[in-house]
Amino acid sequence: MAPDLVFKAQALDNQSADHYRVSGQDLEPDDAARRQEAASQLSGVTKAGQRTFDQGGVRLTVRGDRFVLLVPSVERDVAGRIAPILCHGELGAGDRVVLVARVTEGLDAFARYIGRSIDPAKADLVRRAIASAPSAPPPHRFGRVLWLGALAFALVVALTSFWSRRPDPTPASVSSSDSPRP
Repeated sequence: MAPDLVFKAQALDNQSADHYRVSGQDLEPDDAARRQEAASQLSGVTKAGQRTFDQGGVRLTVRGDRFVLLVPSVERDVAGRIAPILCHGELGAGDRVVLVARVTEGLDAFARYIGRSIDPAKADLVRRAIASAPSAPPPHRFGRVLWLGALAFALVVALTSFWSRRPDPTPASVSSSDSPRP
């Protein structure tokens, strides 16, 4: 099963509840727990992630294998400000072409549902942003490196202990007076 995509857009009147869609399901304004969870996923990436794409108003922020994509819609809010749509998802190890298709189709469907539109030039930037996103590191790489480091340390300790317990190659009973004289 493909990882969830989360979409969010602020209401254009700046008074109504924000619009959320999680895994294709629109969240009602009274679904506080799921709306908070979706908001936390978005903010976790945007606050601690790294911006990897920023062109024409389209921004991609990545943290590990998670991403947040900000795409300005054509419409503006009542104050005349840009009204972006946010998309959160997982880059994963799957086919990027499939992810690009899921994100662009999801953005288009969400925008139409909330009465907005995305400029075709922005849609092209979305494709480029996702396609150029860095690949996530293998999930257990750090743990593997840590385990190998601990193994190397244990080996050094064992060898040091072994060498320190070896008998002295010069016996204590041999003295300089016992040596033959020339």
